[in-house]
Amino acid sequence: MLTDTQNGIIRKKIDGDFEDVWKRLLDGINAAKIPVFAVIDHKVNAVQIGLDMTDARVLIFGNPAVGTGLMQANPEIALDLPLKFLLWKSPDGVILSWNSPAWLAERFELDPNMEVLGKINTLLERLANSVAAS
Repeated sequence: MLTDTQNGIIRKKIDGDFEDVWKRLLDGINAAKIPVFAVIDHKVNAVQIGLDMTDARVLIFGNPAVGTGLMQANPEIALDLPLKFLLWKSPDGVILSWNSPAWLAERFELDPNMEVLGKINTLLERLANSVAAS
């Protein structure tokens, strides 16, 4: 796993075909019983206006019982919540990207030792690792 410390994005290369990896990601989210709020398929949106781009989908998911506490601490964190995974196809293969909870804490001036941030970090890593291991 590679963390880009300049902008707080964590990236993980995932072996497999884009569609297969996408299915594994959705299966992991569903198995964890985490609500999915939306899917944004950037490639489909591009094609609809006559443009083309590589596969790129954003999965927006989360648990209001968790995110609300963060928004109570700083309402502006709602700009980055609910949680998101970006699955995209790079020249090097399929990449899963997400915001580092530590970066969110820094960006929104939250206590980096908040228990909820640790739980979010653990969840995101567990989901990413389960997709990679499948």
